[in-house]
Amino acid sequence: MLEEVFTSFTAVKILYYIYVMSLWLLTSNLYEPCPPAAGVSLLLSGPTVSAVSLTVSPDVQQFFSRKAEKVSLSCAEDGQTADGMKVKRTVEGKTQQCGNRREDFGFINDSFCIVSDLSRSDSGLYWCESSDRSSEQINITVTDGALILEVPALPVLTGSDVTLRCRLRSGLNTESADFLKNNIKIRSEPDGEFIIRGVQQSDEGFYSCDFDQAESARSRLRVKAPPPSSPPPSSSSSPPPSASPSPSSSSVSGSSLPIVPLVAALVSLLLVVLLLVAVLLLRRKQTGRKHEPDSDKSHLHEKHPADLETIYSGVKTQTAGLDDVTYGQVVIRGQGSAGVRPAQPSEPDMVYSSVRAGK
Repeated sequence: MLEEVFTSFTAVKILYYIYVMSLWLLTSNLYEPCPPAAGVSLLLSGPTVSAVSLTVSPDVQQFFSRKAEKVSLSCAEDGQTADGMKVKRTVEGKTQQCGNRREDFGFINDSFCIVSDLSRSDSGLYWCESSDRSSEQINITVTDGALILEVPALPVLTGSDVTLRCRLRSGLNTESADFLKNNIKIRSEPDGEFIIRGVQQSDEGFYSCDFDQAESARSRLRVKAPPPSSPPPSSSSSPPPSASPSPSSSSVSGSSLPIVPLVAALVSLLLVVLLLVAVLLLRRKQTGRKHEPDSDKSHLHEKHPADLETIYSGVKTQTAGLDDVTYGQVVIRGQGSAGVRPAQPSEPDMVYSSVRAGK
């Protein structure tokens, strides 16, 4: 009994270990996907993030208030005109939409929002918006003063050169100007232009200029990193066309990767089935050994009915007279079971060879 319990416990323990190992093989990162070969592109499904931006023409943030001054605004997405986007602004806490209605500002010309005859009332935050997305806001300033600083309205890329111009209402640059960043003077330029070469993220901030005791409004210079580009081609000689793997072979190797965990699961399942069969055979064998002595004993104790066979070697009767009787030898044998030779009976104590009755 104890041996049977120990065997069952060992079998259950082995099954548990196989199950844990199968789960580990399926969830582990042992099989890392290989990088795609040259010339093979990976298609990734999922939502794409598009950059929607407000385009300002001319690309500046400060304007003079006058009749001839105008600005053109449009919404762009990935370098193309964004359909379904509307140009909006917030002026003195009031949000308006560009359009041809009376309550709108500007007017629509094709896909552009035109704001003409700029005045101080046009100063505010401008952006593009749809039902589910919007662009960054740009602060456009319209001044009645004599001085403006031309700062790009759109973000500039790191590593590029940026020119900031201090302009008079006449449209000319000042003869000289002091340039300030975050209200701190950083340098003076005799021609009214400040060139930032190889602009970096640290150059981002609010800039203004001073000339002849006049100061321009402040505008923010925004800097962003360039979009990721593909690596330049290697200078080493490219392999011959026959050496490069074909897309079909690459797809086959890529598709065979998920087969490895599946094979591991099938092998584990096969091992579990084999172990179950082995346990069942072992239990059946032990059960047969347990009942074998009882069956033998019952077989040994089983007795066939002792059919006695009486053999008469010879009995002769005389019809002439009842008194004339002849007796032969009578042997009684016990009928044994099949395959067992009965023991020879002992010789009878008395043998009647011939008995005659006297007259």
